[in-house]
Amino acid sequence: MRFIVLFIFIIISFEVNAQSIRDTSELRKVFDKANILQQAFNPKDALHTLKAIESESETAFGKNSLGIAKLYYQIASCQLDLALYSNAKSYLDKALNIHELIDSISIPLADTYMLIGIYYDYMADYDRALHYYQKTKYIYQKRLPPKDQRFGYLFNNIGICIFFKGDIQRALGFFNKTVSITVENHGNTDQKVTHFITNASLCQTKLNNTDEALSNLSRSLELAEHNQVLDSYVGARIFHALSIAQFEKANYELALEYGNRAHQLRIKHFHPLHIEVAKGYFSQADIYLALNKPSKAKALLQKSLEIYQKLFEEHHPEIAYLFFKQSSIAAKENDLATALDKINNSLNLFNYDEHIPINKHQDFDQQVLDAIELKAQIHFELWKIDKNLLQLKKSNKIYSDLLTLFNEFRKGFKEQDSKELIASNYFHIFEAALEVSYELAQHTNDHHFNEQAFQRAEYSTSYVLLEHLRNTKAKQTAQIPDSLLKQEQQLREDIASVKQDLNYNQAKPENDEASTVKLSAKLFDLKEQHNDLIEILENNYHNYHYYKQDLSTVSLQELQATILEHDQSLVEYFIGEKNIFVFVISKENFTLEKIKKDFPLEEWTEGLRLSINQYQFPFNLSANYHRKLVDYSSALYKKLVLPIEKHLHSRLIIIPTGILAEIPFECFIKTSAKSAASYKEHHYLIKDYAISYCYSASLLKEMLNHRSLNTSHKALAFAPDFNNSGNSGSLRAPGFLPLNYNDDEVKALEGLINAKAVIGDQATESYFISESDKYSILHFATHAQANNENSEFSFLAFTEVDDTIENELLFVKDIYNLNLKADMVTLSACETGIGELRKGEGIISLARSFAYSGAGNINTSLWKVNDQSIAELMQNYYRNIAKSMTKDIALQQAKIELISARKSQTNSHPYFWTSMITIGDSQQLKLDQKYPMWMKFLLLLMLCTSIYWFVKKRNRTPLRVDEP
Repeated sequence: MRFIVLFIFIIISFEVNAQSIRDTSELRKVFDKANILQQAFNPKDALHTLKAIESESETAFGKNSLGIAKLYYQIASCQLDLALYSNAKSYLDKALNIHELIDSISIPLADTYMLIGIYYDYMADYDRALHYYQKTKYIYQKRLPPKDQRFGYLFNNIGICIFFKGDIQRALGFFNKTVSITVENHGNTDQKVTHFITNASLCQTKLNNTDEALSNLSRSLELAEHNQVLDSYVGARIFHALSIAQFEKANYELALEYGNRAHQLRIKHFHPLHIEVAKGYFSQADIYLALNKPSKAKALLQKSLEIYQKLFEEHHPEIAYLFFKQSSIAAKENDLATALDKINNSLNLFNYDEHIPINKHQDFDQQVLDAIELKAQIHFELWKIDKNLLQLKKSNKIYSDLLTLFNEFRKGFKEQDSKELIASNYFHIFEAALEVSYELAQHTNDHHFNEQAFQRAEYSTSYVLLEHLRNTKAKQTAQIPDSLLKQEQQLREDIASVKQDLNYNQAKPENDEASTVKLSAKLFDLKEQHNDLIEILENNYHNYHYYKQDLSTVSLQELQATILEHDQSLVEYFIGEKNIFVFVISKENFTLEKIKKDFPLEEWTEGLRLSINQYQFPFNLSANYHRKLVDYSSALYKKLVLPIEKHLHSRLIIIPTGILAEIPFECFIKTSAKSAASYKEHHYLIKDYAISYCYSASLLKEMLNHRSLNTSHKALAFAPDFNNSGNSGSLRAPGFLPLNYNDDEVKALEGLINAKAVIGDQATESYFISESDKYSILHFATHAQANNENSEFSFLAFTEVDDTIENELLFVKDIYNLNLKADMVTLSACETGIGELRKGEGIISLARSFAYSGAGNINTSLWKVNDQSIAELMQNYYRNIAKSMTKDIALQQAKIELISARKSQTNSHPYFWTSMITIGDSQQLKLDQKYPMWMKFLLLLMLCTSIYWFVKKRNRTPLRVDEP
């Protein structure tokens, strides 16, 4: 990846800058010869040619001239190609000193900064490389048009650094921008396009878009063959990327074949001690490990290590990482002594010492995190063998350091997508850290370790959403000028709009590649503008940076003292690969249970969910359908609730993680009726407990704190009209069936909670956007659709208007950008609580987006709902809310009322009542009641009577007469 960038950049830089060198014609010919040699991948002869004229050039140009600076620059580029890094840095420093004396914003100076950045990239010092790339960017922006090809090389280099720092999503944006610039300058068949598409494909593989990566690599192969460079190092890069993509698809033999082809080309074009050859050995080692050939893998890692040590002695991060890889192999072979020795070597080179208090500002990247994690694992495995608590405590200390550093590591990620990806990729470290805390609590009887486990679980589930809410608070409290806030808001909206356009374009049966490239470039520009603006806010407004960086989670003591009521228990589930940890917290008690994951949790939860959903299609029901539903529900109760039931109060706040967020605990069956089909007779959990949910305990605290201010109206309820939806000529993509009861549902709210009903043609998206921040209760009786693959494009539907662009679909991405003051949002629609399941972040849904936008409570659905039943349930619910019940009890009673009111067993099926759940603040709402006419007349009569008797009494009282 690095060599291609260096090679292209040096050639272009030479062509552009050679014209400015005042030299003799003979010396100019030498430069031309060196250029030709570099184009032929022959840096050795190019360097020999340039060194031969070094002394003569110093005399001809003068030691501080632009000409000699160019010579030093060209020598350094050849030395970098030949892995002569210290020599290259020496020549770069000399060139830099001359350029800075001549002109502080010249293009040759910018090019020198670029080459210094490439040098630090080779050193794996990515922060310093990015520093020099930023200096390059500053000059380019001053001196070059924005579409100049050199911006393409610069963005590609920045993308490489960001890629190796672990921010894959953002790196992909830089590579896509580079492709766009290159296509615009040179056409889509140019050789340079090949390199940048290949780099983008590496990102797509890392982002689990392997099929897209392979498609792009097929194009790279075609371009390389077209330009006759497949037998060069260009081909090596393509085969390397193909090897990685096939490795991710577990096609190990094919990955090995491509890897061997890549390595043969590296050997052909590089010195045997070149860094690229070392990387080839390293990549092949991973494949042999996957093929269960550890001896071959160890031999290749040793070859790679020897090359690095000869090139850099012991001072390169890749040497440390190679020790880590050797340690990981030894650990898998249960050779823990060797594993510990190797990992200590690695961490010493990474400058980490477990005995020194961690400095959270240390510059550690993901390779260091991987190494620290492995050492913690080794100590835990040693404890399992000898039961020496010292090993367990060492492991716990290292995990504490790891989580502190991980917190700082992902703070450095700028984009939301990147933060969510890193949360998913590193979720496993929280399970391991939790288990260590749990074992320490069990073997020391120290309650502190249970509390530590809770904090670790909380942070693993809170990070992204908590950061968003704190970011919103930071902007509200940092006294940022309105002009900057509006600019930031507009950029977020523009980013969301372009992402939607890009998603639509990519979803077309025949993808418009040119449009995709342009939209990707536009998205990149907007994101970079937003990142630059955020950097300005962080640097200039201290409170903004302070509040934004405060990602502290709620403490156990705070939960018990200020959040939980005496009749409440908070139950938080942490779903790991091997274990389920359950935290049960009440105002007086706290307990932690570990449930062995020795049962098919995913199968049972999915089975329950499908069983309930399947009821809407009675013709698909099999003979044993009813039995299966009862079995799944009973089994989940016995595994997830029964072990902790003795600790529970009557009101439960459940924090589900992973797949548990897709099912309602209310329908768990404690004891079943004689007949599985007797749905009225089963003893459901809802009969004993009022249940609410939240995304984490820390988010519950935030939602409790987001109570609305006094608003001009109380409740706003929407009932869109779908009678014309899906007609010929309709702009709306998905056709919706009419809802026969949604207008009755919201009209009922007029009498129950003084709601303003917006029905039919008035229920448009634009009306909601303009009015949404004026109400403390929002109710939507409408259609919705979850997108399980791209959660940002789940949506709520409003009445369709023919001349609108978005066709009255309110997407998750749009809701993110709202700033609501709502105490409660009710999504009386299908699938508003489900969406894309992301490890470490849970379900990304419409409901979650309303939590992002500031809602204190969300009532939401987990699957497609029955129109009539949901209308009845909601009327019961709001009637209970009007009676001053808490939200969780109001929903519990509404569901019980619905079950009891149904005459038949089948109409009491969980499908009709269990979909709706309540999330967040479950406390009472103070409503502006709307009294019926007879009550108004009675109040008026009482008032008139009071006035009559007051006047009559006053007339009977003698007037006071003052004496003279």
